[in-house]
Amino acid sequence: MSWNLFNRQAKRSLVTKTTERDFERECTKMQHLEECSKKIAKDSKRMASCTSAYGKSAGKLGHDLLTDMGANGHEDFNLFDAAMAKQDQLAQEKSNMMHQAMVEPMKRYTTIFPHYTQQVKSREKVLQEYNKVQAKLEKYEEREQTGANIVKIQQMKAEVQPVKEEFEKKNNSLLEEMPKFYDASIGYIHPSLK
Repeated sequence: MSWNLFNRQAKRSLVTKTTERDFERECTKMQHLEECSKKIAKDSKRMASCTSAYGKSAGKLGHDLLTDMGANGHEDFNLFDAAMAKQDQLAQEKSNMMHQAMVEPMKRYTTIFPHYTQQVKSREKVLQEYNKVQAKLEKYEEREQTGANIVKIQQMKAEVQPVKEEFEKKNNSLLEEMPKFYDASIGYIHPSLK
């Protein structure tokens, strides 16, 4: 999933380099956060699964040792089997707790990123429209100043303004939301780690 969706083909950029650099920096941070969050979600799921498998193996080992050795009634084998059964129970509890505390919250957390990716794509679409309309306006402004061209220039200026405002609104919204979301990520993940 690409967060870097900038229109670099425009001859004259309608977005200042500072704004573009800020937006690119925020997209890079969000991309990194998304990758790390998915990795944490995957690793925590694998850890819970391994913990569960460990418990089952411990329980099976105790049971197999007791039954295969034909030592029913031998005190040490019975104690070992009981210890392994307890180990299995504790591992299953730990696995369930990991699912509740880490796996499920991280799974929910990673579902937020497609929203931001969609917003970045929407911003790019509006920027392309803005570039297209602005290019048309510049073509008319380069032509001879006849009455018909002046009317077209006024019409194009009227077309450019709402597109420009929509772009600025989307751009400013993302530049405001993404840092807040990024900064809030620690607050979301920290309770799971406790």
